[in-house]
Amino acid sequence: MAIPQKFKDQVATWAGLVGKDSSDDPVAVGVTASGQLMTSGDVGPEAHDGQGESVSYTGTAGTSAAITGTIIDVTCTTDAFVAIGAAPTAVADGTDYFVSGGLTYRFPITSGNKISAIQLSSGGTMYVHPVG
Repeated sequence: MAIPQKFKDQVATWAGLVGKDSSDDPVAVGVTASGQLMTSGDVGPEAHDGQGESVSYTGTAGTSAAITGTIIDVTCTTDAFVAIGAAPTAVADGTDYFVSGGLTYRFPITSGNKISAIQLSSGGTMYVHPVG
């Protein structure tokens, strides 16, 4: 029995992929502050100009400065784990949130908190942009 497309779409949505599925529908890239899934159609150039930050990470976590805003877009250049909090330090043991390199994720955040990233297998750069 073939898997119905709506179930394939749901799996793609929950996987947190950016882009379009085979039916050209948007798939999820994160959650809003109220917990609603956000789709690739929700990700736009509304980032606060001049407030983005780039943070390097390797086998040692890199951590952003305190963020002013309640929603952030995060893109890591390589596969990584991220943690958000008042003083986070991401760990690569699978307990923090995994992000695929090159994809943009949207996260709710408490204003004043930070985000930290650590590599899965190779270092990279995390780009953080407040959008709300």
